[in-house]
Amino acid sequence: ALLLTGITNRRLNPQAIWDYLTLGSVPPPLTMVEGINALEPAHIMVVEEGGITLSRYWDLRDAPTLPSRLTFTEAKEQLRELLEESTCLHSIADVPVGAFLSGGVDSTTVVALMSCQSPHPLKTYSVGFAPAGGMINELPYARIAAESFGTDHTEVMVDQRAFQEEFERIIEVMDQPSTDGVNTYFASKAASKGVKVALSGLGADELFGGYAHFQRFAKFPHWARKGISNDAADRIFSMNWLPGRVRLWARWWLQSDAARHASIRGVFSEREKRRLFPVLFHECKPLPTWRHFIPWLENIDDPVRQVTYCEVRGYLAHTLLRDTDAMSMAHSLEVRVPFLDHRLVEFVYNLPLDFKVGNNGKHILKDEMVPLLPFEIVNREKVGFNLPVSLWLMDNFYDEGEICHHIPRRMLHGSNLFTACSILDHWLKCTHIGGLLK
Repeated sequence: ALLLTGITNRRLNPQAIWDYLTLGSVPPPLTMVEGINALEPAHIMVVEEGGITLSRYWDLRDAPTLPSRLTFTEAKEQLRELLEESTCLHSIADVPVGAFLSGGVDSTTVVALMSCQSPHPLKTYSVGFAPAGGMINELPYARIAAESFGTDHTEVMVDQRAFQEEFERIIEVMDQPSTDGVNTYFASKAASKGVKVALSGLGADELFGGYAHFQRFAKFPHWARKGISNDAADRIFSMNWLPGRVRLWARWWLQSDAARHASIRGVFSEREKRRLFPVLFHECKPLPTWRHFIPWLENIDDPVRQVTYCEVRGYLAHTLLRDTDAMSMAHSLEVRVPFLDHRLVEFVYNLPLDFKVGNNGKHILKDEMVPLLPFEIVNREKVGFNLPVSLWLMDNFYDEGEICHHIPRRMLHGSNLFTACSILDHWLKCTHIGGLLK
């Protein structure tokens, strides 16, 4: 919309592209277009005759501390109260309300609490696909959850043909290139036919330590956090002839704390970007992407809180929430996220490490929800739901873009590198901004 006004030129922001190639999304205040900035979450912008003032009105690091003698049982009781209250508040609407149901603990928890509060069968929606590339279709688990709570359940199967038919539309509505959001696009398309509001389990993994890297950071010794050399870590990680475990070990132990956090969601390392896209490096001199994480790590000593804060400020805000908003509103659907009520977020953030991480992550959430959730859901192994987008794209788009053909095919097999580059290529075409590497 801003480009169509003509008040700014269609000029790419090289730093935004550089950061996108690592994070898979564009971190605000940057946008892909020079001269256009994004107002960051939890910020106020005041425009007056004398100029513009920015201020931050909320920061997770300022969350009220919890009583030092809080027991696990007491914490569970408070958590349940906050979850029920948030779910109730997010369910208030004068239009039909449903829920996304993936079959994981998070979405099933939301559906369970909504079902307890509603006198009518809840409408739920799941997206599945024919298993491809070793990826797992979660529809059977969603079906178990739907049957357990007696929901009016709708399943949507997405295949390569359906994806390719919608791909240009997806690129158009995402507004800025992002490697996430395709799942939400199809789920929202299905849900919009029956409801106008859908609740999602988004945010629970970031808050309760549901990812494997929470475990790694929890066990990481304090003396090793400063690291040794980001460049040495990138150099070893780029040596594809070395065993994967060796490369991951070197990257994990050698790089700085900020770079270590940035690598969690890393698509390309700094070294790989310099090697594959030399024009961006030599002419524009972009700053390293891990610089975003330096201020986020200040004044946080607990390693799990560090990860949580970085995930909330970064991946959750820049990618998941932004993409969910864009993809759902493309179908005139409002998606609400009860796990991200600010009172609930502040409470969980300050819980003791062992209350959250435990053995497999989300310890307190699972323990509290055991009586409500089906056994198969609570005890299943953590599996992130992602459509096999990279496989579907590679069959058709490898030779089309100015970004993609700079990457050797051996680097792209079964990875999200191609997804990131292909989406960027198609976004450039959609916005009529080209000539990136010329």
